[in-house]
Amino acid sequence: MMIRRLTILAAMAVAFLGGCSDLEQTATSVTARVDGQPTANASAKRPIRLDPRRESTIDVTIQNGAKKKITVSRVRLTGQLLGIDFLTYDLRTNIVVDPGATRNVTVPVEFFDLERQSTGYLRARVAILGDNREMLASTPFIVDVRGSWRSTSAVFALAILALTACSIGGNVIGWRRRTLPVSRVRRGVRFATSGLGAGLVITVSFSILRLFPFPTAAWVALLIVPAAVAFGVGYLLTMSPPTEEFDGSEADLEDDELVRSLTNQQHLPKN
Repeated sequence: MMIRRLTILAAMAVAFLGGCSDLEQTATSVTARVDGQPTANASAKRPIRLDPRRESTIDVTIQNGAKKKITVSRVRLTGQLLGIDFLTYDLRTNIVVDPGATRNVTVPVEFFDLERQSTGYLRARVAILGDNREMLASTPFIVDVRGSWRSTSAVFALAILALTACSIGGNVIGWRRRTLPVSRVRRGVRFATSGLGAGLVITVSFSILRLFPFPTAAWVALLIVPAAVAFGVGYLLTMSPPTEEFDGSEADLEDDELVRSLTNQQHLPKN
């Protein structure tokens, strides 16, 4: 039994080391320039500007660290907001890079529909893809998309803002009228939805208004923290049943007179 276990462990170790060696053999790196600007230097303070009114070029340098040649079928440019691709361009290359060699390729790109895709800051990435469209390597950077307010990302931001405003307004009105759910959990979930929407509004607004494109860890926290705080507020909020107040209307006066007349008739002496 002991020998069998040692044999299994040895086989697992060999497989693990073999996988590591395969990863090392397929090591490929890429650097890029967009309109002559290195992507490595692009940040929130110095983003690379993408203008739909001009034709641009992407210069890619591919270094093949593998022991076999690779074929780069495409160069892909993507831009994300909240982990969603709002910018995608696929550029065909079909170049072969020999083992240990470095190749440079310049790809022209025309952002003809950029205005309809996005606007503001996005976290972008230039990636090189293999024969089966698998990603071989990529380089991240920040872009400033000069799109339109009618673009998909702008409409997405306005929709989130409207839904969040309606959610918060509904909770405020429900609290003032004492019509919120009596169950603490249901009330907390309702408030958490508003908190989640507030986090989405903050994240998207910072990108659309060109303030700062939050990385994944930051925008995830901006969604979780407000939602958790809002859930706690809704859960701990004390509620009392709605009370009927006399508003002095004619209907109320007629009802009161009817009640008094019926009461007086009951107290009249019987003959």
